[in-house]
Amino acid sequence: MQKICSLVLLLVISTSNMVLAVELSTSSPKRPAASVSINPNKFLSFDLDETLVESNHLGHKELKKARELGYEIKTTVNGQDYIIRPGAIQLLDFAHSQGFEMMILTHNYQKYAQDILESSGLAKYFTNLKAHEDVVKPFNVDFQKYPNHRNRTYPQKSILETYTVDLYQGMLVTTFRRMEGEHNIHSFMPCTNCSKYPPLYGARVHIDNAEQHVEGPPVDFVGILVDDFYADKLEPRNANGDYLWVEKLKADIIYLKQHNWQELYKNKYKKAPVDQKVEIQN
Repeated sequence: MQKICSLVLLLVISTSNMVLAVELSTSSPKRPAASVSINPNKFLSFDLDETLVESNHLGHKELKKARELGYEIKTTVNGQDYIIRPGAIQLLDFAHSQGFEMMILTHNYQKYAQDILESSGLAKYFTNLKAHEDVVKPFNVDFQKYPNHRNRTYPQKSILETYTVDLYQGMLVTTFRRMEGEHNIHSFMPCTNCSKYPPLYGARVHIDNAEQHVEGPPVDFVGILVDDFYADKLEPRNANGDYLWVEKLKADIIYLKQHNWQELYKNKYKKAPVDQKVEIQN
C-alpha cells in the first residue's frame, strides 16, 4: 500500500509539472527566429541562469544580500526579479563585435527566460531561444537518433533518483518558500533524459555554469564551464579590474575566431572531436 501511495504521489507531481510547462509554452511570446544558415565557427550557445543572469535563487535572504553587495535588482513586467551578471553585457558586446551570432539554451521556462531577456535588453544579442519546453523532454527521442547526443555520452540519473530529488527540491522546498512569499523560486519538471545538446540547434560551442552540460568531455561540441553566479557573492576581478570569467571567455572566443570549433576542441581536450551530421532544429 505504501508503494502504491508513493507511485500515485510521483504521478501527481509529474502531471502537475507537465501541465505547468504546457501552460507556460502556450502563453509565451513567439521566440526570435534563428538564422537560416548557421556557421558553427561563428555561433555561440549560452546558458542563462547563473551564467548570464541570476533569477532562480532570489529569495528574501538572497535579495537582501544582493542589495548589501550593491547589485542592481531588476523586475520583469510579470514580476520576476533578476540580476544581470557583472561583465555579461561587456562579454556579449565583445562576441558580437567579433562577428559571432549567439543563442540561449536554458532549462528555465521559456516564458521566464523571454521576459528576462526582453526586460534586461539582452534579447538583442541572441538569434534564438531554446528553453525548458525544448530541452526537457520526458520521452526524449533525440538521443536515440544521435550516438553523440549528450544523453548517451554523459551518465544520467535513474528515474527514482530524479523523482526523489525533484520531490524534495522541486516541490517541498519550493512550496514552502513560495508560501513565505518568495515568488522567484521555480521548480522544474523531472526528467532522466534532459541534457542540453547544442548541435541540435547548430551550435558547437556551449557556455554553461552546470558541469553536467559541458564536462565529460562532450563528444562533438566544445563545452566551456564558467563559475556560478549567485547574488550572495561578488564577482572576482583581476588586478586590472577586469572580470575573470569574462577574460577567460574572451580568450576562447578569440581562439575560435582565429581557428575553428574543431581546433578549439582539440586545444581544450587534447584530442579530436567525433563529429556527426545533425539535423538542425530551429
